[in-house]
Amino acid sequence: MMKDKSAFKSMAVSALVIIFFLGVILIYYLMLESETSQRIIKNSELAAVTSSQKINNYLY
Repeated sequence: MMKDKSAFKSMAVSALVIIFFLGVILIYYLMLESETSQRIIKNSELAAVTSSQKINNYLY
């Protein structure tokens, strides 16, 4: 009976540690994805402004 409680406690602690690290990895991935998405949007806006300036310079 004592071994069963010890084994259960060990499994529970292991499961909690695994869930914690999976949570950390998931949060890191979501933050990285958000940052990458913002960088892509910023680069696209910069490219649009640059091309509009070139078109204006060409037309005038």
